[in-house]
Amino acid sequence: MSKKVFVCEDESAIAKLIKLRLGADGIKDVTIFDNGEKLLAHFNTELPDLLLLDVMIPGVDGITVLKTIKGDERTRGVKVVMLTALSKEADIVKCLDMGADDYITKPFSPAELASRVKKILR
Repeated sequence: MSKKVFVCEDESAIAKLIKLRLGADGIKDVTIFDNGEKLLAHFNTELPDLLLLDVMIPGVDGITVLKTIKGDERTRGVKVVMLTALSKEADIVKCLDMGADDYITKPFSPAELASRVKKILR
């Protein structure tokens, strides 16, 4: 599976865990960003098939990143999975209504995350 996945996660241990788990499932092209500005700047040169996006990241927060991506015709088609500690129904509904393709709360099961990612990338 030669799909490109971006991970925007400021906790490096979580980002490494995600990259290792996806790699074990054959998703080798995983790029990690630790803040929203770096991620959005990189969207000018390369688009992923899927973005795993934390809400509470430094600089431009995940909600703003989601709104920016889904509001731009060039990036609208990028699949986005929110991966966050925010577990209130209102947060989940808000992100899904804004165009997120899935919403996973932390702490998460790496196996479940990998399964959901593979489903979206099919």
